[in-house]
Amino acid sequence: MTPSFETVIGLEVHVQLATVTKLFCSCPTDYIGSEPNTHVCPVCLGLPGTLPSLNGRSVELGVKTALALGCSISRLSRFHRKNYFYPDLPKAFQISQYDLPLAVGGSMPVFVGGEKKFIGITRLHLEEDAGKLVHVTADGRLSGRSFSNVDYNRAGVPLAEIVSEPDMRSPEEAREYVLTLRRLVRYLGVSDGDMESGSLRVDANISQKCSDGRWGGRVEIKNVNSVRAMERALEFEITRQRGIMLSGGTVVQEVLSERLDLAEFLENTVASGAGRDTAANWIKTDILRIINETGMDARDLPFTPQVLGELLGEVDRSSLSNTAARDVLEVMYRKGLGIQQAMKEAGVVPGGVTGDLLAEAVRKVLDANREETALVLSGADPSGKKRKFIQGLVMREIRGQASVGEVSAVIDEVLRQMRDIDE
Repeated sequence: MTPSFETVIGLEVHVQLATVTKLFCSCPTDYIGSEPNTHVCPVCLGLPGTLPSLNGRSVELGVKTALALGCSISRLSRFHRKNYFYPDLPKAFQISQYDLPLAVGGSMPVFVGGEKKFIGITRLHLEEDAGKLVHVTADGRLSGRSFSNVDYNRAGVPLAEIVSEPDMRSPEEAREYVLTLRRLVRYLGVSDGDMESGSLRVDANISQKCSDGRWGGRVEIKNVNSVRAMERALEFEITRQRGIMLSGGTVVQEVLSERLDLAEFLENTVASGAGRDTAANWIKTDILRIINETGMDARDLPFTPQVLGELLGEVDRSSLSNTAARDVLEVMYRKGLGIQQAMKEAGVVPGGVTGDLLAEAVRKVLDANREETALVLSGADPSGKKRKFIQGLVMREIRGQASVGEVSAVIDEVLRQMRDIDE
């Protein structure tokens, strides 16, 4: 009997509060459209000798939101340093709240399919926002970027983090929760709730409870900036996690970050002729390696997803081996060449190495390894180790541009011809 599953979802929603100044200094918060690093001061830059001063208005807006959610306001609340290093965090720590948040408890009703359901609120606490990284090239262009600039205008802007109980059981309930919460903060005037500009951001936590008693690990999806993107990410995770558990595997606890550039690159690669599994595997390995090496966005790669789709289509049709295709990809990446030029530069033969070309490669390897060849010809290789050695050298010589079966057959044929000559 196939087991059934229950999806468990909890959300952490970060809401930028509509204050005039930042959480711990008097720098203005209207940073959108401003020149980089013009809304900063020694306090929000974390310079030595500075002391933070709490913005009372941010506390008022936080309390207002908490009361609307039915939370209990803490009589004693305090801030902590959350220590971690990242370039967009000038102090190397974030001022946040840990054990004594601004408010706890509460709930918010949502309507799904005409039915009313209350989603519990665990806590609401205040914290600072981080700065922003802007990736550019030496001449200031975004395309083909090679280094990052840091804009600290957003650093220190007050956030209210609203943490829900894991009460949601479907992506639809999560969607309605976010939409309802966004309407609430807009109605209260505590935030504009604009997800596109980053005024409201969501981290989603999802796991699966199986009817046989097993629990999957909790997976966190970070920094989702649209309701539809969150819903699609949750739908995908439900399918992925249930598939793992049905096959007897274990869903490990991990944190996932949304990469819209990679998602778009994958879709366009598949639309251009690559199989979905092939494209996904290459993007998770080879393309991600290039992105990590360079810090590029997928949109800035020196080859388009259409070109990659054409290349991987050749792999799916067995016209190119994975090894040969990787050689071509490396030339395309390093030298910015098209497929045909890159194949020529990499020494890759369209359609693979076959016929006379393959026989020529076999003879070249046999001639360069006469001792091993003599042992194979004389029958002094009962275990077949020398022959496998020769076969491996041929595969290296042709850069994997033929199947193992084809190479083995041609080696047999060339060895037979050599025996006939000797006789």
